[in-house]
Amino acid sequence: DKTRDRNRIKDAILTTVDALEKRAQHQSSSFSSRLLAALRDVSSSSSSYDEGYKDNKEVEDIQQCSILDLKEIVAYGIGNFAPTTTSTSTANTTSTSLFSAPLLQLACLLFLRRQSCCSVSKAEEEDKTSPATSIDNETVFKKEQTQVPIYYYEPCILPIETELLEDVFHVCVLK
Repeated sequence: DKTRDRNRIKDAILTTVDALEKRAQHQSSSFSSRLLAALRDVSSSSSSYDEGYKDNKEVEDIQQCSILDLKEIVAYGIGNFAPTTTSTSTANTTSTSLFSAPLLQLACLLFLRRQSCCSVSKAEEEDKTSPATSIDNETVFKKEQTQVPIYYYEPCILPIETELLEDVFHVCVLK
């Protein structure tokens, strides 16, 4: 049961990240496109690269392959993204809500990290058949974490959530 739940949650997150990416690429009025545009506007108005730290060629290379200019992402108190079983008032059955606000917020974090990284090459993109089934996803997430680390803190984090964040999505969970 634990493995099945873990895979369902992982697949839901990957599917949501993929949907955000596809909408950002194909629909200029989508939420993800507007979010990227707003973040680009904010980051371009402030100089986020220290010219003394990186040479001009390296700055140009990074700016050409990434959409956003983030150095790290810190998330506090998003909530539990693992679905919980709740009773419905209209029926005597229990239902599981897979797509919760915390899950969608986590997917947005992963999407923003991906848009800030140069880690996914064209070859890797073409090899992926589906984000939910791609074997390379964990390698990509690991590489992205080295480029734009995500630090995640949730005071009520569940063990399955910590495991997914650290082992699958390569997010640093703060204790």
